[in-house]
Amino acid sequence: RWCKGNIGKKIFQPWVDVMDGYVDFMTSTRVIGFETISSSDQSLTQISKVTCESQDTGEKITLDADKVVFAVGGSALSAIVRQSPQLSKHKEFRRYANLRGTGVLATRLYLSKKIDTLYSANACWG
Repeated sequence: RWCKGNIGKKIFQPWVDVMDGYVDFMTSTRVIGFETISSSDQSLTQISKVTCESQDTGEKITLDADKVVFAVGGSALSAIVRQSPQLSKHKEFRRYANLRGTGVLATRLYLSKKIDTLYSANACWG
């Protein structure tokens, strides 16, 4: 089903409101590096710290991390891996760096007659 209304107002803003107070949102900030730790037998490596830089002030901050979720598109993840020696060491991440393709796919349907709709079907703006 399509969202009936603005996606940002109907889905994302309520989500942000729920997380406010539990999550620190760092707008205009990008990841510039990672620190990893490996298990004693080198069979498992995990990210232990994430270094970020404010695009507004240039301030750098290093955050301790239990887990990291890469909530970015394919092109952004590919760029992050290419610029990170720590991630590039791992085959799983290198596969993302080699992805070629499209981050968004649009499909246009041609119907046999005009259909009036109550709301726009634009997936981004509802």
